[in-house]
Amino acid sequence: MSVSGLLSILKPKEKKFFPLFEEAAENLVKAAVLLNKYFLISDKAEKEKIIVDIKEHEKIGDDITHRLYNELNKTFITPFDREDIDHFTTLLDEVINLINGVAQRVRLYRHSKRVRGR
Repeated sequence: MSVSGLLSILKPKEKKFFPLFEEAAENLVKAAVLLNKYFLISDKAEKEKIIVDIKEHEKIGDDITHRLYNELNKTFITPFDREDIDHFTTLLDEVINLINGVAQRVRLYRHSKRVRGR
């Protein structure tokens, strides 16, 4: 067997994960854009709306992660592919969770400064 033949055997055959990865990445980009906008504006009402929107994207990300894991659990693929998909899914979810966490902490920090009169 040639090297290319061996590589084709090891190459992932399941393509159903790619649309879910794309959906997760698009959702993550939207949350990142919102976080950037949060830091660029000064209107407090708009900032609060952005916080709510980021949280919604975090929930959407959780849903996508759940669907990815459901698909992964229903699909027979080599352990190498399964491990990579699991790791990538976890990383995507962690990034959007971090974006949400930053937005929440900044809001709390700014709120605490206003309460203390600074």
